[in-house]
Amino acid sequence: MRFQSTPRTDILFCQKVLVTNTCWYWMASVNHLGYGSFGWQQDSKPFTALAHRYAYQLWVDDLPDSPNLVLDHICHTEECRYAEKECLHRRCVRPDHLQLVTRVANILRGNAARWKRAHALPATSRYDLGS
Repeated sequence: MRFQSTPRTDILFCQKVLVTNTCWYWMASVNHLGYGSFGWQQDSKPFTALAHRYAYQLWVDDLPDSPNLVLDHICHTEECRYAEKECLHRRCVRPDHLQLVTRVANILRGNAARWKRAHALPATSRYDLGS
């Protein structure tokens, strides 16, 4: 699916991105889950898209019309998994930080990080075999 955009809309989008050495952060509105949200008008019709999805289509390729494929932010760190909605990486629109994966793979990646976090031993654990 291709978003309706124009060169003017693409410039407007880029003006809302903060480029750093790591991520490219969406600096405008975010939705209730912490993902960037981009809204624009074209021919008096309103359009809205998640910022990372718009970025992928702008700089990489069209997104397939498959409900089983989603964009995963591969820039997530272990700290992000604690923050969930507050994770700044959900605002990342850097094209090489976005990977098209199956919905199942995306869920498994998130669950693996949560499982690892839930079962991690504290650094001072008496079960530390290195001591």
